Amino acid sequence: GNDLFNVGLGFNKKQDQHIDQQKFLSLIRTDPVLSPKFKSAELMSEVIGFRLPLGGEEYKISGERFMLAGDAAYLIDPLQGHGIDKAMISGVLAAAQAEKCIKQNNFSAEFMKTYDREVYKKVGKELKRSLKLMKMLHKNPWMLEQLARMTQNERVKEFLYDKIL
Repeated sequence: GNDLFNVGLGFNKKQDQHIDQQKFLSLIRTDPVLSPKFKSAELMSEVIGFRLPLGGEEYKISGERFMLAGDAAYLIDPLQGHGIDKAMISGVLAAAQAEKCIKQNNFSAEFMKTYDREVYKKVGKELKRSLKLMKMLHKNPWMLEQLARMTQNERVKEFLYDKIL
């Protein structure tokens, strides 16, 4: 709100994973695609950041006597960079699996695989779709620009809110 924005940048595995404050500021000031978007921006706080484990591929997220949930289970949407919804879903599924483990006194890696299957059944398709879309937009950045322009049109906004959202 109030024309304040939290800006995040994503990097593929081939790019430098460590971006310090000076490198980030230099990037948004000099990059031909990014710099026009930040020409009138004012930095409001210190630049901080870290690498997020993005989803879209299936990972082993449980084993003997453990289950990973949320960010630790690579359940962050690769397109939007959020994951609280997936964290909550995986937390509920982990609690259900823990209850089964206690009832059956079985905490084996084999028994925990049920948790992995349930998590990916609930959120796997969405994460895979987001990963594919992110890769497509990475290869064709002009598409994102066109989408952004389209959403400024009142009729398009109305359609999106009425039919999709």
